[in-house]
Amino acid sequence: YAGEEYLFNSPVELKNYNNEVIGYIQPVSLHTLQQQKHRTVLKKALMAAALLIIMTFVVLYIGIGYLLKRLDRLNNTLESRVKERTDELNQVNQALKNEISERESVQLESERLSRYDGLTELINRRYFDELLDIEWRDAWRHHHWLTVMMIDVDYFKIYNDCYGHLRGDECLAQLAHLFQNKFKRARDVVARYGGEEFVCLLPMTDPAEGYAMAEGLLKEVREAGFNHCGSKCAETVTISIGLSSMVPDQNQTRDQLISQADTALYCAKQQGRNQIQVFSRQEPSALNTTSQIDASVGSRDEVE
Repeated sequence: YAGEEYLFNSPVELKNYNNEVIGYIQPVSLHTLQQQKHRTVLKKALMAAALLIIMTFVVLYIGIGYLLKRLDRLNNTLESRVKERTDELNQVNQALKNEISERESVQLESERLSRYDGLTELINRRYFDELLDIEWRDAWRHHHWLTVMMIDVDYFKIYNDCYGHLRGDECLAQLAHLFQNKFKRARDVVARYGGEEFVCLLPMTDPAEGYAMAEGLLKEVREAGFNHCGSKCAETVTISIGLSSMVPDQNQTRDQLISQADTALYCAKQQGRNQIQVFSRQEPSALNTTSQIDASVGSRDEVE
């Protein structure tokens, strides 16, 4: 080839050990040899690069596999710890709920004890005053009647002397049950006011209605037939009732309503007990003499 430099210009014979020609080597230019050398170097470089890529892939594969397994183990460990922590929190939460429930129960029981009388299961005087305040403001707002009935068990101290305090407690509990059954309207309130004294709050009840209800109660107590060997007005347990009614306004107070009913009760006890007295601004007086059931039985005793 023109312009090319050759290592030799004519073919070279190839002979074996017997000096026989077995082939010829054709002339090769230096350019061709350089190209072949370059190709060999490039091939080796490509093989090295491929080997490096394969090794890199293998390393990455192994590394990523290890990392994935490690992550999986960490994830399982984390899930286990989260579950344990969740179980602990659930247990703590349940314990807190139980404690809150117990405290609420104790609070409700404490509130019940603070509002109700343990013997009769009626509301006590403190809670009665709260309800009276509510009903007084409602009656003032709507201009309707509010009636209070003060009740005292006649000669109850003598009853305790005759039958003992346990029988006395039973008698008060039975009377309380009777009062509750008598006053069943949604807003009627029956309370133990202290000792053998009870009080009934009757919203939206005018004096005539209140008196009729008091007469019915007086009759039911008499017909209940609780024996009373020491009574000086009957052979059975009886009650005395004082009534007071108001339509609240700015010139009156709820304390006056209670005081007037108490004054009427005092008058009923002075006049022989076993009767109803209604407060009037002049003086308490019985609305109907028939309310003085068996008032003439026995001698008049000093008012307790």
